[in-house]
Amino acid sequence: LNSLESEKKFVSFDKTAYQAMVNDPSRTPLFEKAIINRLKSAEPNTQTVLDLGTGPFAFFALTAAKNGAKQVYAIEASKEAAASARTIIKKEGYEDKITILE
Repeated sequence: LNSLESEKKFVSFDKTAYQAMVNDPSRTPLFEKAIINRLKSAEPNTQTVLDLGTGPFAFFALTAAKNGAKQVYAIEASKEAAASARTIIKKEGYEDKITILE
């Protein structure tokens, strides 16, 4: 999208679609493994991670935070998904490491 005013045109997913993406066995484990391997190959708490399209569960952002990322910036275009991600991140205790950007 070329304009911040085009929120109305944003293609969004409901939570069941996001859940299906998180549960996708052909996708999620590969990304999760890549994130963990990259973080494990560096000194602990030295890596900054960018999660584009974090979704309402912030799954990969949390994966990075739990596996040694110094800081995680999670970008989400959907206001509803960003709000949900913030709630989950706070519940998990990672609000000091993960920043949600809309």
